[in-house]
Amino acid sequence: MKKSFTLIEVLVAIFLLSLLIASAMFAFKLFIKNSDAINVKLPKKAISFEWLNRSISGMYPYILNNFNYFYKCDNDKLIYVTTTPILYKHLSVAKIFRQNDKIIYEESPVYNKFQDYSHPKILEGNVTKKIILFSNIKEFKIICHKKVFLDYITLKINDDTFMFAPKSEWNDLNNTLKSIMEIR
Repeated sequence: MKKSFTLIEVLVAIFLLSLLIASAMFAFKLFIKNSDAINVKLPKKAISFEWLNRSISGMYPYILNNFNYFYKCDNDKLIYVTTTPILYKHLSVAKIFRQNDKIIYEESPVYNKFQDYSHPKILEGNVTKKIILFSNIKEFKIICHKKVFLDYITLKINDDTFMFAPKSEWNDLNNTLKSIMEIR
């Protein structure tokens, strides 16, 4: 006599297997639904700081037609060209500024049909993307420290002070200019 499973045993096994799959799918859907809450373990302040660090460290010594370097640094805003933008994938003009009680970061691509690449600027309209980096700001100040070219940037936000250094291109320019001055 051959040993085999009866129809009822097969149906019970299929039912138990489908119950197991259904509960696994429910748990997976619940995990996906709550994954946003799981991923936000880093405070928004740390994420914003990392974005700023990435953008400012990619600050590029963009030369204009009049052989000046493109970056504008005031107490309340910083405009520069970055090779590591946050919102675009290519060389972009970035602007960090305070608006009411928020710190805003804006970006426009440098090479765009609407942009004059010899004098880049933050464009108006849907070409420019913006994000809010920090909220509830009482105090905001930008200080650009430079000898000949830009050495580093200090941002004071409320009680916190952040220091950022552009990439080595600026340092290479500093060293080249120093050696030219020494030869003269």
